[in-house]
Amino acid sequence: MAKRKLGADEVTMDLTSMTDCVFLLIIFFMVTTVFKDAQRIEVELPIAKYSAGVKEKKLRIAINDKNEVDVNGKTTTAENLMADLMAAKNTISDQSEAQTVILKGDKKVKYHKIYEIMNILQFCGITKVMVATEKEYAHDQKKSN
Repeated sequence: MAKRKLGADEVTMDLTSMTDCVFLLIIFFMVTTVFKDAQRIEVELPIAKYSAGVKEKKLRIAINDKNEVDVNGKTTTAENLMADLMAAKNTISDQSEAQTVILKGDKKVKYHKIYEIMNILQFCGITKVMVATEKEYAHDQKKSN
């Protein structure tokens, strides 16, 4: 392929440095982006006057008012809960994290259903169960907005 000779009135622009900057920005955003773990079912947490903030754990179980159960973003049935829970537990390398679960139960869920899940957790060897609630003042702020 023959090269063209540039005339006196033709101007070229070297886009190499701009391409480098664009790729650097893409890499920066890919590295710094934090994805929130998706929960597939909607849960309205009960309100508590006194609650402590807890670092998010790797094992999360949510149950909504329709008795749909979600383990780490995967919707499951009550029959498959134990198998899905053991599979999720086995994927965690830190054993202290694997022994702790955050249980998010909708405020309309019957206590009996929460008790069943806690029995399954105990059978699976999970010794620490934290029940998630919503702080009272946070709930009041949501109402006012």
